Amino acid sequence: MENRISLKSQIAFVIGDGPENILKDYKVPVALSYPNRGGHNVVIIGYNYNTKSYLVHYGVRRAELRIVKKSEIWSWGNGGFWVALYDKNAKKLPLKKRFYYQGKEFTWDELKKLGLTAKDIERI
Repeated sequence: MENRISLKSQIAFVIGDGPENILKDYKVPVALSYPNRGGHNVVIIGYNYNTKSYLVHYGVRRAELRIVKKSEIWSWGNGGFWVALYDKNAKKLPLKKRFYYQGKEFTWDELKKLGLTAKDIERI
C-alpha cells in the first residue's frame, strides 16, 4: 500500500494553492480543517479559479454542500491544515478536445496557442 498511496498535507500559516492543485491534478477530494469563523472540518470537492471559491461538503444534513470563498477560511497565520490521499502511480490525464472551431475539435490549450478566445468557440 505504501508503494501506491501518497499523502500530501500542509499546516497552513500562509494561504497556498496546495488543495486546489491536488483537486486539479489528481481528481481527489481534500480534507480541510480551519479555525476561522468558529472552525470546522470540511471536504473540498471543487474549486473555482475565477472566484477563488471552494465547493465544500460540511457533513451536516441540512447544509451539506456550500460554496465558500477561500479568503473566508484561509488567512495569514490561521494555523489550519489540509490533507489528501491519492494514487502516486496515477498519471495526469491529457486534456480532452471539447471545443469546436471551424468544424474541428481542440483542447483549451490548443485554442490559446492559436490566439483564440472563448468568443471564437462555435460550440462545446
